[in-house]
Amino acid sequence: MPKELEEGLKMMDKMIEQAESRFKQFQHKIPQIFRDDEDTCNAHKDDTSCNAQSDICSWCISAAVKPACHSIANAKTLPSAVFQCSNIDKYDFYMQDMEDFEDEEEPEEEPAFFQ
Repeated sequence: MPKELEEGLKMMDKMIEQAESRFKQFQHKIPQIFRDDEDTCNAHKDDTSCNAQSDICSWCISAAVKPACHSIANAKTLPSAVFQCSNIDKYDFYMQDMEDFEDEEEPEEEPAFFQ
């Protein structure tokens, strides 16, 4: 590996370490609404407690790794061929309805009952 590339990679590693350190230092100041729920969900060590928070957590099982509780947002990113996760489709029907609603075109005329 060229020396310049090796030095550049070492510098990038150091910058990543510094960024992670700064994030850990200030992460408690980020309001909960802006955080991912992964930390909350990872605290659950069994499917019952994980699924008790079905609005934010998903219990995922796989033959490749031990079962774990993840945020629904993160569980949706796991490959479905490898992981089986709970609560994934819970709100999809609602989101689809909202997308359909947003795609509807405005009527050209107001219906008679609005006139």
